[in-house]
Amino acid sequence: MGGLGVANPSSDANFDYTSSVKVTAPLVEQIVAQVHQLPEDFLIRSIQQEVKAERAKNLEKRAERPKEVAPQKTLRALDLATEKGSSMWLTSLPLKEMGFNLNQREFRDGLSLRYDWSITNIPSTCLCGEPFTIDHAMICMRGGFVIQRHNEVRDLDAELLNMVCKHLTTFNTYIALIRMRSKRFTSIVLQYHLEI
Repeated sequence: MGGLGVANPSSDANFDYTSSVKVTAPLVEQIVAQVHQLPEDFLIRSIQQEVKAERAKNLEKRAERPKEVAPQKTLRALDLATEKGSSMWLTSLPLKEMGFNLNQREFRDGLSLRYDWSITNIPSTCLCGEPFTIDHAMICMRGGFVIQRHNEVRDLDAELLNMVCKHLTTFNTYIALIRMRSKRFTSIVLQYHLEI
């Protein structure tokens, strides 16, 4: 539903209790009847599916209430947060080699972006002189995010190509363009290195 998946025990306690009673009812009947055989698996599974469907209905009802009073911009953020797969970064293992480990600041900023909250401790103006906003940060050619996204793709390509080509070098595009304009660096770049 777009949240962090942390339930409020006091509001869910009654539903959880009734669900537990429903799911364990066949076992209770077997115990009361002193039958030394477990209930059929298909019976328990069908009750569990009913409980899951009922829980999903309740969650959808609760998710609709905030959307009725939210402003348009926040409503868009809520819609994006509830799309399938949008919560994967919250539940993935923080593996350093995969880049999934977030420090406290990155996690807080991620939540702020997810729920359209204001991000604290950011500069008021960008390097290019424009007011620094989240939207501007994603498109500014001097701010770094465009270059950062380019470099991530470049590094992934380099990692895959490095499995095949052993003499592979990557370099910053901006520095490379300056060097390419200078005649003495052009031959060095073209002679020995596969450029990405």
